[in-house]
Amino acid sequence: MADDSVRPWQYFLLGIGTFLMLGADLASAVVAKFIDGRAISDPRLWSTHWYATVGAFVCSVTIWSVWVSVLVGWSRKRGVFASLVRMQSGWKAWAVVLVGAVVLGLIGWAEARTSGGSFPSVVAEYRGFVRLYGDQGMAVTVFQYLYYLLESAMVLALLSLFQRAGEKWTRRALIPWGGIALSLSWGLAHFFTHPAGAAMLMLIALIHGAAFVLAEKSAPAVLTLVYLGFVL
Repeated sequence: MADDSVRPWQYFLLGIGTFLMLGADLASAVVAKFIDGRAISDPRLWSTHWYATVGAFVCSVTIWSVWVSVLVGWSRKRGVFASLVRMQSGWKAWAVVLVGAVVLGLIGWAEARTSGGSFPSVVAEYRGFVRLYGDQGMAVTVFQYLYYLLESAMVLALLSLFQRAGEKWTRRALIPWGGIALSLSWGLAHFFTHPAGAAMLMLIALIHGAAFVLAEKSAPAVLTLVYLGFVL
């Protein structure tokens, strides 16, 4: 089998590389400050000009699109794409999405009630951008959710690579190795940027990992669920 030629540590290292590529946000912050005409040392989170914020989103989207394309090309060349994800989505996969979306919705609603924010998250973010950028708030929101779409693709890549590494190391396919690794990488990393929400994100990462296993690695279904996590 073609998958035999790829060692579990290779999948694991690609997962680590994918996680590090999520750090493109750092490059995007520099791009935003450059467009905005601010010093690199400026600590403000959001840019003064709406187009600087859009520029940051476009930077991340571009980097992540290239990386996902590299991973897809590599996996197809090595003949292991089908062992990482399935492109089919049956009723079972969409049932998992439905249940997962309800759970994520309840988590988002509870978080909004606790923090005094708005539910769903997209509404709160749109209102925030309108306060910052006025009439351009809608345009910025559209680009942010394009950014979230590519981040969702990166999360799916993390799930698939770490899941396959765990499966090959242990020969146990029903354990959500991808979700565990996602929680300890993508989720845990948010303690540095958003400590209050990091624990919740670690829980959400585990939900994504369980969904990935239950949906039998269906890429369309799991990508939809991960994206809904940002929307809700």
